[in-house]
Amino acid sequence: MLQAIDYLGFRNIVHRDIKPSNILYMSLDNGGYRFQLANFGLCNSMAYAETYVGRPAFMAPEVLENRGTPETSKVDVWSLFVTLAYAVDIGGYRGKELCTTEQMINAVLEAADHPAFEKIEEMAIKDPVRRASAAQMLDKLFNGEERTSPPPRS
Repeated sequence: MLQAIDYLGFRNIVHRDIKPSNILYMSLDNGGYRFQLANFGLCNSMAYAETYVGRPAFMAPEVLENRGTPETSKVDVWSLFVTLAYAVDIGGYRGKELCTTEQMINAVLEAADHPAFEKIEEMAIKDPVRRASAAQMLDKLFNGEERTSPPPRS
């Protein structure tokens, strides 16, 4: 999924609707799984992605708080983190009451503090400037071998 977000982000596209129902998977012969991102109906160029779309529980803070700034692929990174927290029900995530923007954001920040998410907690940093990009997470988790965007120049 990080590869898909990296691929889109490098092309200045934001998916804007990453959630469990938009992730397809299939079993592989080796016992692993292949995941694919689906439903590109809300995709937009980063330059024009400023509207409130998608399912609120999976939206990044900058979208929920309607800051009116163009979205980057880091909104998709946040949404992927939320999807993971939801899928594994980390800390009882699915059972939490998520009615307000504050409750939604705080539930994600609490999940990021869970020891099981130690390696990916940078995906759930509230400030999008400090939040990890998909490429940064691919570098961290896979030594950059899974990147679809070019590595940074040294």
